[in-house]
Amino acid sequence: MPLVVADRVKETTSTAGTGTLTLAGAATGFQSFSVIGNANQTYYTIAGQGTSEWEVGIGTYTASGTTLSRDSVLSSSASGAKVSFSAGTKDVFVVYPSGRAVYGDTVGNVTITTNFQAARLTAADSTANITLLYGDAYSVSGANAVPLVDMSGVWNTTGEPTLVKYNVTNTASGTNSLLLDLQTSGTSRFKVDKSGNETITGALVIAGTLTGATTVSGSAVSVSGALIGTTGTLTNLTATSLTVTNETVSTIIGAVSSYCDMDTIDGGVIIASATPNNLPVFYSDSASISGSNASALFDVSATWNTTGSPTGFKLNVADSASDTLSSFIDLQRNSVSQFKINKYGGANTRAILQTATITAAAPSATTNYDVITQVVQYYTTNATANFTLNFRGNSSITLANYMATGQSVEVVLLVTNGATPYYPNAFQIDGSAVTPKWLTGVAPVAGNANSVDVYVFTIVETAAATFTVFATQNKFA
Repeated sequence: MPLVVADRVKETTSTAGTGTLTLAGAATGFQSFSVIGNANQTYYTIAGQGTSEWEVGIGTYTASGTTLSRDSVLSSSASGAKVSFSAGTKDVFVVYPSGRAVYGDTVGNVTITTNFQAARLTAADSTANITLLYGDAYSVSGANAVPLVDMSGVWNTTGEPTLVKYNVTNTASGTNSLLLDLQTSGTSRFKVDKSGNETITGALVIAGTLTGATTVSGSAVSVSGALIGTTGTLTNLTATSLTVTNETVSTIIGAVSSYCDMDTIDGGVIIASATPNNLPVFYSDSASISGSNASALFDVSATWNTTGSPTGFKLNVADSASDTLSSFIDLQRNSVSQFKINKYGGANTRAILQTATITAAAPSATTNYDVITQVVQYYTTNATANFTLNFRGNSSITLANYMATGQSVEVVLLVTNGATPYYPNAFQIDGSAVTPKWLTGVAPVAGNANSVDVYVFTIVETAAATFTVFATQNKFA
């Protein structure tokens, strides 16, 4: 049943006690509750004439018998409980309760203490250096964790819808301005700068296709799928894997033209599907950032305090008829795409920047390669002995827990050798021995003197905690 409010709705009642009210007709100059509609809910106030008895709540109007039930009490003269009204005439009228009111404060922030449900949000604040959507009090705990952003909808169109679109008119931003910055505990894990370059901490895993003018640099990019229409430069690219699931969003209407401070929302933001179609869920073309200290267009901080597997940003699309060029994400600068993910998980990008750890030391007797930390590990001091190489997620996360069956990751190890060369002669994953399969079928038996040996490892999880490792050794001097 919908909740309906209307202007100048007022009747009287002589009903006593805590039960449903029988309404006695509209007061002079007012409308009756019939404008609310049969079986609809509304906010009401009951006030005893000549008494101090009053009650504000949510009730349901019933045309038959012209009654108003008292479904829930928001506040009352009985300390928030239902009032047992005494005999006599009471005024009954539609009200907009303060506890349910939505309004801007002196600087335009809107505070909402429960879920916010809307057909469409349009941000029209043009104030410089503000964050369009902001929240730092979002906390996920327990085993069953919800995503920070979770939108579900349907793509039922032959057009080319875009799930998430950010378009920045760039006139004077700094070199390090970012279109996207995903962080855990304040550390960037995935960044897309204003030119479309990606910086990734840890391994890059991609399933699908790379299309368009693409430059891929770095040591290891894992790709499962075809490479279509590439006109740029591809460097150190090998076919392995990346996993992207098909996710979704809906079309929406309506408008909210105020700055929404997400920090004050205790519940979630719910975007309701509605007609007409082909409208963005979140839309803003007037968020302006200027000066040297610029804020993020979309900035959300959260806490993952959970043993479950929460998702920071989830987009799920039920795709029934969209065009092949439909996009999950389209990050633009000056209306030109810098980074795009199509509906099949294929990425159209300009350059990929990957994390390399440069260590001014030699490998230790057992060298741990933390896949989460970097794609390239470079030891710049001459090796002093052969060593065991152990692949893991990091010091607290096993590789088996980091990866899933059917996934693969590619990493690179650079070992510097002097006149007496050394090499990794034993291999482990999470502390358990593993034997790599080497290119040409022959494992190396030594390093290369006065050179840097580059080892490339493709690790495939073929079953739970079961891995196959493919490896190469190359000399650079």
